[in-house]
Amino acid sequence: MCLHPLRPVARGWRYLMAACATTLSLGLLARAYLAYYTPWLREFAHDSAANYLFAILAQLCSSLALVSMLVAWRDETNQKLRDMALTDQLTGLANRHALLQTTPRMQSLAQRQHLPLAVVLLDLDHFKNVNDQYGHTTGDHALQLVAKVLHAEMRPNEMASRWGGEEFCLLLHADADGVQSFYQRFSAALLQRAQQELGFALHISAGCALQTDSDQNLDQLLQRADTALYQAKSQGRRRLVFGTVVERPQPPTALSPAQTPA
Repeated sequence: MCLHPLRPVARGWRYLMAACATTLSLGLLARAYLAYYTPWLREFAHDSAANYLFAILAQLCSSLALVSMLVAWRDETNQKLRDMALTDQLTGLANRHALLQTTPRMQSLAQRQHLPLAVVLLDLDHFKNVNDQYGHTTGDHALQLVAKVLHAEMRPNEMASRWGGEEFCLLLHADADGVQSFYQRFSAALLQRAQQELGFALHISAGCALQTDSDQNLDQLLQRADTALYQAKSQGRRRLVFGTVVERPQPPTALSPAQTPA
């Protein structure tokens, strides 16, 4: 528990706890050996320097172990609260706040290492009909299934979040061909698993915005992806549409005196 925690946590206080427990154990073994095999420690209650030393060592280690246990518990509780604040409780995916925190780092990484970056908005088609026909519990199971398929299809350095309702937002290190390939794999896997586990089909519409040198923040990418998602739905759903980059008009250049009309 101390040396190999199941989740990433601060290890310093856990190491101190393990050291205190080990010291106490070795001290008790040494004291038992001296009491049993040597003539100068007759009993544990004997008035001797060895017992005084063991008593001081036990008090010191017990106090340090208690302090380290309380601090480790506090750190793990705070970490759990931070995880809860950044996680969607229904699907287990990151929530909107977590995605907004992570996006600037992924954008900077993509620019430094010349990696493609795509923002993809996914929306379950006719999800209201699922809730109306099968109930909200089944609707929740459908959202959880989407999250499971996303975990299976996405790479570890990419991110999926529940954007709200039946809408999901993805950050993918992929170009247009890579996003198209991912969408086809994800749609096919979701359809197959929904028919097997839910008993009905689930289809998805998607809008994608590819990061360009002119994109300074997430809002620009999200606006293009949202517009593309709206186009996908208006074109009949069950499709992926890429958002186009709107070129800003260049300011007119000043004419030289020789070019100025008479």
